Amino acid sequence: MSLYGLRQAGKNWFLCLKSSLLLRGFVQSQIDPCLFYSATVVIVIYGDDAILCGLDQHDINQIIESIKSDFKLTDEGDFHTYLGINLIDNPWYV
Repeated sequence: MSLYGLRQAGKNWFLCLKSSLLLRGFVQSQIDPCLFYSATVVIVIYGDDAILCGLDQHDINQIIESIKSDFKLTDEGDFHTYLGINLIDNPWYV
């Protein structure tokens, strides 16, 4: 694994995370390589941040706990803004 701050650190981090997600049964999108999905959860990666979306909070929590076994991470809970985009949780689309 590369050291933080080196030019290849970001690429190595992503490859490590990608490997971990693929081992957990996620599929990498052919259109956007930073998007991974399973039957119940979608994960979007941006740098060292990730958004997990799904219809069942239990499924999301299981993935978070599973990933914690490989990586040190913090769960920031629900979000309302990401990359300057305002997000609204709308239950009508379920």
